[in-house]
Amino acid sequence: MNIRTALPLVILILLWAPLLHAQDAHQLLMQGKREFFIADTMSRSAQELPRDSVLRHYQRAIDALQKAIQADPSNQEAHYFLAYAYDRYETPFSPGASLPATNLALTRKVSHELEQSLALSPHYRGDLIILNPQQKLTSTWGSLALAYAVNGKKDSARWAFTEGKRLGGFSDLLLESCRNILASCDSNAVLLVNGDMDTFPMWYLQTVESYRRDVTIVNLSLTNATWYTQSIKSFYPFGNNALALNYSDQDLVHLSTVSVKPGQTETIVVPKDVLAKSGAPKNAKGSIVLPVAGRNYGPQTQLLLAQDLVLLDLIRANKWRRPIYLSSTVNPEEVLVPLGLEDYQRVEGLASRLMPRKFDASQGGEIDLERTSRLLMGEKGFKWNALRQSGASEESASASMTYLYPFLRAAQGYAVKGDTATARALLDRLQLVLPLAENPQLYGPQVLEILETLYTAVGRAEQFQTMLKRSGGKQ
Repeated sequence: MNIRTALPLVILILLWAPLLHAQDAHQLLMQGKREFFIADTMSRSAQELPRDSVLRHYQRAIDALQKAIQADPSNQEAHYFLAYAYDRYETPFSPGASLPATNLALTRKVSHELEQSLALSPHYRGDLIILNPQQKLTSTWGSLALAYAVNGKKDSARWAFTEGKRLGGFSDLLLESCRNILASCDSNAVLLVNGDMDTFPMWYLQTVESYRRDVTIVNLSLTNATWYTQSIKSFYPFGNNALALNYSDQDLVHLSTVSVKPGQTETIVVPKDVLAKSGAPKNAKGSIVLPVAGRNYGPQTQLLLAQDLVLLDLIRANKWRRPIYLSSTVNPEEVLVPLGLEDYQRVEGLASRLMPRKFDASQGGEIDLERTSRLLMGEKGFKWNALRQSGASEESASASMTYLYPFLRAAQGYAVKGDTATARALLDRLQLVLPLAENPQLYGPQVLEILETLYTAVGRAEQFQTMLKRSGGKQ
């Protein structure tokens, strides 16, 4: 073969090589994802499966994903799945069920792949396991900080939080949203949260910024784990107040799922002075009776989890002395409905306060208008800097939706009372913070209908139509 005949062949090889590498990378990615999901399904199976068998599939996933990245380092999805595979290999069954270990080497390994994924693009478009890369980065370093904190290493916990933020977790927008939720709580409150994206940022704020350390943040999902509830009962590692419970440590060890009988109720005593301050009628009884529904686990199978029993005990032990709030990041139907508490809440800003009296849920529930409007409009209320600077993103859209409800509920409340001036001020502030023209994706048909009703009620129907035209919408 002479140079004339060899040259076209060389060029052909050079042209096809990247395509072959990309094809290999894709096949390896698919193989890694397949092995990952097999292991994930096995680890969540109701049957007791051998640990070695689950780990074998996770290891196969790791091997395939590492090769996919070698073939194509720009494969964002491979980096993302590899981070999860590393993490799951160490804790394949029920993460959070046992006291977390301070595994810095694992944290760095998982973090590296997530950092690579985010470096390729801040927007992840691949298959999602649970959290996106930035959220998983926050969760990874937050978990390490938690491990340090519960083991009494406060300085190390502070370092883990700050390192996580330096590497791309704990975004300013996320911290601002959580700061506003904490600002919604009264002094020495207990705040109930449920996920990584509210729990870890709030613990960050208490640890790094010493913000609202008077509030005890309780992750309800973790209260299903004995180690966690025992820990925050004896001391709260991120603030000043431990959690008051009637359950002893031994009680918590034996706490488990219980069946709910048809018509079952739970009675909670309410001290007279607390009842009087709540605004309840003078003839109100000194207790509330909750119609316990439980959680549906099949035909005629209603259960209460350990977290439900802990919440009931928490309310009884505190005797309504410490205010107990539910974060706006938590679905009330998942937490309050099983215990029959859904009608015993009052909205205050970005949180709902559990109250010792029942409200009319048909009217959208109760709202503390004065406190909520002060938080939405006062100088010492919510901050919006990060939200205004965030631009269009999945994270900003999620944060923005959180603010819509209190604005609309407060404006509606003042309009019904006949205080059109305050209702107008709230609507004006809403358009300052979340302008319709810049955020049309937030204002769906139902929200626009509510807005039109409110603007009409306060004598500004024409202003609404002008706003609508500027946004390019129709009504």
